[in-house]
Amino acid sequence: MSTDSPTALIVDDDSIAREMLRVALQKAGFVCESAADGKHALELISHQLFDLVVTDLCLPNTNGHSIVRQLLASESPPLIVVHTALTDPRITTELMCLGVDDILYKPSCYATFAAKMKVVISRRRQSRLNANVHFVTFRDGIPIEYVDSSAAVETFVASQVETNTNHEIEVIVDTSEELRAELMKLARSPTYNRLGREITSAADAISMLGRRRVSDLALQVLERSQLDAMTH
Repeated sequence: MSTDSPTALIVDDDSIAREMLRVALQKAGFVCESAADGKHALELISHQLFDLVVTDLCLPNTNGHSIVRQLLASESPPLIVVHTALTDPRITTELMCLGVDDILYKPSCYATFAAKMKVVISRRRQSRLNANVHFVTFRDGIPIEYVDSSAAVETFVASQVETNTNHEIEVIVDTSEELRAELMKLARSPTYNRLGREITSAADAISMLGRRRVSDLALQVLERSQLDAMTH
């Protein structure tokens, strides 16, 4: 199998669900690892970078929420999908606000899911390659070349540069209504704003969320726009 094949980690204590996901993802071209409990999953994550992690919530030893939080705190989080039989809208809202990329409800059409994930990961890889060669003029005047000038890409790149102020990133964010709306919505959510602090500007939102979360959000908006362009 090609070394460029996407990699996936499947975490579920249900052996049937785990196997069904593994078969579907492998048929779609993924190289798969699996774990039946949270502790084993975290051991695998500590030794290998995955493109995709699909995890149940109710797991032995360490639950799915803990796995999700540790993945989101990593320098380069994978695509994170929660695979669950729980259909409580509050749980769905909490997970999406936290930063989970998708929710897959049991049972599901795993072949369709696997095909979708392969496309999303391909786009994510391409986005990151492009993002590394985008031109942004920073405060210190050092230029970086880029192919595209979308606000999502510029926000992604600018968030990686420590010398940029939140205000400088805000100026970029404010050029995109979609990106600004997503940023404000996330910063005002109970998951990140438990004290109900007033968020009136993108700079406030950036301070609330932190640079890494803003960078991830910009990448998500970019990926969504590219997928939309493919389907229209």
